[in-house]
Amino acid sequence: ISHITHFFRMKKYDFGFETMLVIRNPYGRTPLSGLILFHTKEMCYVAYTVKGKTRDCDFDFVSEEMKRQHRIPLMGLYAEYGNRVEIRLLNERKETVARKQVIIPVGKIPKKFTDMVKPVQRAEDSAVPFVMVTGGINGSTYAYDQNGDIRYYLSRMPKQYGIYPMPDGRFLFPERNINRPTYINPHANVMYDMDLLGRVRET
Repeated sequence: ISHITHFFRMKKYDFGFETMLVIRNPYGRTPLSGLILFHTKEMCYVAYTVKGKTRDCDFDFVSEEMKRQHRIPLMGLYAEYGNRVEIRLLNERKETVARKQVIIPVGKIPKKFTDMVKPVQRAEDSAVPFVMVTGGINGSTYAYDQNGDIRYYLSRMPKQYGIYPMPDGRFLFPERNINRPTYINPHANVMYDMDLLGRVRET
């Protein structure tokens, strides 16, 4: 679904804070992610917390700008789970002025991801909420939390050298099926400028 479609949906229907629109997997490439759309009368920041299966695996997000029309990427959902997400509105001092909780159910994901990470020993808390893995001959792009639960993955596989992170949560995704022959290994000659929700900005 394009961002233009989202714009018209917001104009046609009254998606306020109490009646917000939550679209899971909005671009068909990130089944454990979503998009939250709504408007507010006053300018505000938006924050949310995806409740982890354990407290140390909560995932927190705060928007960078105060706005009235909100288009918030939702990351860090669990598969086969009713995800509890607390959404908050913040004023200019980052104080909470409204809050609500939504339940976002997510179905099954490919079985290979359920056995992808097997925690053996945990020494201390991680400095980052998720660890991202990408690349390999038959490798996928995915991220897992401190408990080894998959919290993000791309349903499309890139070339075996994986994705290339860029600023602002975007990355270059090398197309696996359009290649240029070489003496050793065919190289991708098409790449997509993609964001973490799977939206392609440029080819």
